[in-house]
Amino acid sequence: VYPNPATEKATVKFTTTTAAQYHLSMTDVIGRNVLSTDGTATEGINMVDLDLNNLAKGVYMLNIMSGDNNEQIRLIVE
Repeated sequence: VYPNPATEKATVKFTTTTAAQYHLSMTDVIGRNVLSTDGTATEGINMVDLDLNNLAKGVYMLNIMSGDNNEQIRLIVE
């Protein structure tokens, strides 16, 4: 995820070995879902832009699920 910390926009970059559906969600520190998006990843490198304009400053957990893979990344919004 870059930039991190982010202000208005962040880009999530991830790699998949096969084309697959993905689900990306972001939660705040108390576990509320503040952003969610679904899409189709292609084999190789994928990038998803996130609009952070409506989020308060703080620390968020970004969860990316694609196939059997699940990754969590901490994102700071300033």
